[in-house]
Amino acid sequence: MKPNDPLREALKNVRSVEPSPELEARLMRALVDAERHENAANQERRRRRSSWVSHLRLSLPALASVAIAAHLVVLDAGGEDAFVEHRIDLPDVGHAALSLPLSLDEHDSEFASVRMALPHGIRVSPASQALSTSEPTCHSAGCVYEFLHPTTAEAPPVEVHVDKPGMYRVEVEHASDSKRLREIIVVHASR
Repeated sequence: MKPNDPLREALKNVRSVEPSPELEARLMRALVDAERHENAANQERRRRRSSWVSHLRLSLPALASVAIAAHLVVLDAGGEDAFVEHRIDLPDVGHAALSLPLSLDEHDSEFASVRMALPHGIRVSPASQALSTSEPTCHSAGCVYEFLHPTTAEAPPVEVHVDKPGMYRVEVEHASDSKRLREIIVVHASR
């Protein structure tokens, strides 16, 4: 560039120009906004991280439950279901009662948790010593009964009442702290 070049003069003039107070104010506001945005983003990251940790803390009991259930399934996977068939004659009017020879005495505890899946046409009548844990849950295929039943040899057996002729598959699971058993009972009812 030449000493009297107009470009050189223009650059020299630009270098001597001071920023306006409005420009300085806009730059300061932009810096404050950028810092505020960065702080908000950092706070959001900390909140998400603490939220994740609290969710993990809340999820630990659920994970423990799943691990226990998986452990029970693995322990139970090797055993076969007990299978028993019964034949029963129904009276002309009313129902017939059938005592189920469940293996409740194999449990070490005083009570076993019993879950019975019964098709329609047959219903359970737990012994008077049994403690009902809920009302039966019924659906299109039948009803599910849950109750605690004594495991002593003196305890009366679980009894089912059959209302009409047919073949009924009764699925029973009973569990205690030490054991979990599954039994399948097929009832053939005729008049």
